[in-house]
Amino acid sequence: MQARLARGVTTLSLGVALMLAGSSVVAQSPSPASPTASPAPGSSPGTTSIQPSPVPVVHRRVGRVGFDYPASWTVRPSGVNMRYITVVEFIGTAPSTAGCTHTANSTSCAVDMALGPSTVSVLVEQFDGPTMADPFTRAEHASGETSVVQIDGAPALLTRTPSATDPTETSAVTLTVPDPGQLFAATTVRAEVQGPGEDLLWAQVDDLLASVHYEPALQPTDRMDEAAGVTAAARAIERLAKGDPTFACFPRTPGTSRAATVRRLPFYTRLDRRLPVTCSTAIEGTSLELWKMALTSAWTAGPDRTAGSMTSTVWVGLDGEPGVTSGGGGDPPPYLP
Repeated sequence: MQARLARGVTTLSLGVALMLAGSSVVAQSPSPASPTASPAPGSSPGTTSIQPSPVPVVHRRVGRVGFDYPASWTVRPSGVNMRYITVVEFIGTAPSTAGCTHTANSTSCAVDMALGPSTVSVLVEQFDGPTMADPFTRAEHASGETSVVQIDGAPALLTRTPSATDPTETSAVTLTVPDPGQLFAATTVRAEVQGPGEDLLWAQVDDLLASVHYEPALQPTDRMDEAAGVTAAARAIERLAKGDPTFACFPRTPGTSRAATVRRLPFYTRLDRRLPVTCSTAIEGTSLELWKMALTSAWTAGPDRTAGSMTSTVWVGLDGEPGVTSGGGGDPPPYLP
């Protein structure tokens, strides 16, 4: 990524890797940790510009997300679970903490970034639960202070939180990285700084965010051949049908359809009468390690019904294992009790 993310510039080219077992590999990076000030070209006497100096960085990995941070920063493991959110760790120069308070009737959890003068803290969290939209829907609806960026070709979200006292200033920057192969999971990297010297600290945050990428490398399904999609669809429908006979109607080969007469459709109760339908299967690849499969049931108009169709969406893993399945998209079927 060639941009000052924290300062509101959105020209991006990202890559990262975060994992619970962080490495201790130290490398040289152009991150401005030990800057020197020198006269700016063409400036008047007394005017200075920030000249970054190379500093050692440490590579770290959380799950499938990896990144580099200045070696002078400290990692503070946490592991606090807040239901759908796990605070993995803090990285930086502030003594940040997370914790929960339990009472007889409730549990209250909070994060304290504990910023002091000239400090920075990067909060790494993992989200997992139905409260999140899928990464493609999140990207489609990004607006305001949130922009879509690409990490190794997959959509991620970059959110700038403006300062409450000065909207032109940034109080926090959050990068939300979708977890490949899991629809409702993501890793977030949230950074906050406190001056003086905030420009240098934000520059270090920019360099950290710029290093984000997936480890190991993504296996995007939209780059796989047709045969891979056929195999994934066949395996997924077979496994779905074993658990729910309403999926047995759908052909195992994408791009084909078959006629059937059914008394039940996926996600609906038993119909009062038999319904002639045409069941069809389609599958497409994505930039993540997921296939998006559409299973459509369509019916023609009759003396006691209008024509319609409904589609179930199934997210399928690389191994053909069906994951999150949603139904009801389209028209309600006739003959419901």
